[in-house]
Amino acid sequence: MIVQAYIESTWNYWHLPVRGKKNISEVRIHDVGRPFHPQRVRGFNVRTKKWQTIGWRISRNDVKVVKRGRVKTLRALDENTQRILNSIKSNFGKIRVIT
Repeated sequence: MIVQAYIESTWNYWHLPVRGKKNISEVRIHDVGRPFHPQRVRGFNVRTKKWQTIGWRISRNDVKVVKRGRVKTLRALDENTQRILNSIKSNFGKIRVIT
């Protein structure tokens, strides 16, 4: 699987969706670490009655877009963000930037 990162239209964040929004009724955003830096997007699944992570929002100040060949990806600029990107890569696959 490939996680497709894109810039949110009204925010200064990269959005990395990791699951679809099927069966999701509510969405909450939780800070992870410093306020307004990496944020976990959680949705309430009405079928399972549990909260699950459906994506991540990562501040543009915390990552840098790097080009490797013809592919663009994200490189973390701090340790906390690097841990989150590593977790996304190990659980969901490669991260690719869509522009």
